[in-house]
Amino acid sequence: MKIKNLIKATSIGLVLAGLAITVLPAFGEEPQVIPEVKQEGVVTVNETVHDFGIMKADTVKEIKTTFIITNNTDKAITITASPSCGCTASEYTREPIEPGKTGFVTAQLKQPKDYFGKAFDKSVTINTNSTPATIIVRFKGSISQN
Repeated sequence: MKIKNLIKATSIGLVLAGLAITVLPAFGEEPQVIPEVKQEGVVTVNETVHDFGIMKADTVKEIKTTFIITNNTDKAITITASPSCGCTASEYTREPIEPGKTGFVTAQLKQPKDYFGKAFDKSVTINTNSTPATIIVRFKGSISQN
């Protein structure tokens, strides 16, 4: 019974993650393909949390990541981005993002050396003129002293 529940939960998780999966058929039946789940009519981001993990201080030059924003609506959208604190900088696509196209939000920790021997967890709030109106993305990690 536990194996059936595990398979069912894994299948649901893969579908929700946007992956196409094949359901194993009973003997003599054709395989059934479950199509990729698309979120039409909404703005999506490729990831909501970017985890840098543990980095060595002597290898850290900058801490920067880019989040990809996809316009799945039928009209052009605009975005703005606001970092959660003064230690974080952000850049973003300033022109309208046309339907089916992508834009970006880049988040950067301004002074990585201030975090040597510490962990960080920063966020950037993305505002859109669509659905959802607000998306919060985070980037986190820690920098060892070496």
